[in-house]
Amino acid sequence: NKIGLYKPNSSNKDSLHNDNVTNNNMYDELEQYVLASLIKMPQVLSKIDRAFREVDADILSARDFDVPDYQRIFEIVKKSVSQADVEPEIYIKNQTCLEMKEQLQRLYDIGQEWIFLDERRIKDFVHAAIRLRARNLRIWLTDLQHLESVAKDQKDLHQAKNYQGIIIKYTQSMRGLQKLLRNYSDPLILSEQ
Repeated sequence: NKIGLYKPNSSNKDSLHNDNVTNNNMYDELEQYVLASLIKMPQVLSKIDRAFREVDADILSARDFDVPDYQRIFEIVKKSVSQADVEPEIYIKNQTCLEMKEQLQRLYDIGQEWIFLDERRIKDFVHAAIRLRARNLRIWLTDLQHLESVAKDQKDLHQAKNYQGIIIKYTQSMRGLQKLLRNYSDPLILSEQ
């Protein structure tokens, strides 16, 4: 019973969607951190996905990123860990189109001093991805609650019920993510594992 990702879009006339809804700046720091972490350690994606599955949430996806280039780079990262021809890092560099090379380099430049074999750093990457999804869910829940209200006002009870079902699922997912956040931010857990 996975929680599907609902991200309102501009094709819905009642949607509050804004392409930069999670940030007023062109590049969101949390998105940058998560993506910079993944391009440097693509294998961490499986750990993030396992954490999300623990709470019946969908795995991290391109929809978790607002910046279109970040969405495309995320898809490349995802493919890099499922192919076996070259190392994921090489695959990412080879598959990134020319117009995204500058963006990719900026992401590589973030955290050059990071020590990637440090388990605390890996847990921090996972924690950041969980925070990103939780933040997105809060925004999507707000949009859905508005859409549900509009549907009720327009007497479209079927659509209002659909929105309500998604709201319930997202609320359950949010509770699970909050539990994960506590687990991944507990200093005792960091030192025990």
